[in-house]
Amino acid sequence: MSHHIKFLEDKYGVPLFIRQARNLQLTRAGNRLFAAFQTIHNDENRIAQELKELAKEQQQLTFGLTMTIGEFTLASTMVRYIQAHPETNIVIHYKNNQTLDSSRII
Repeated sequence: MSHHIKFLEDKYGVPLFIRQARNLQLTRAGNRLFAAFQTIHNDENRIAQELKELAKEQQQLTFGLTMTIGEFTLASTMVRYIQAHPETNIVIHYKNNQTLDSSRII
């Protein structure tokens, strides 16, 4: 443990602890650094949780259709879907019937 303390005191150029026999007590600088590290730790945990939540929210809907269906029937349905599911990334492949039949859309 003393190597870690010495490293931090050397890095920041201030004493972080008052040494009394076998006891250590934080100096004013030590208290400030400890509070900063707690904030950083809490921020990191919050950010990690937010990123996990974002990953859960991001869904992708991928499908293929012909231009006729896309132009004439899908528009109003897609508008309603997007309004109900704004977090979904939608990928639409417009192709002719033969290309859609022979391709595999993932």
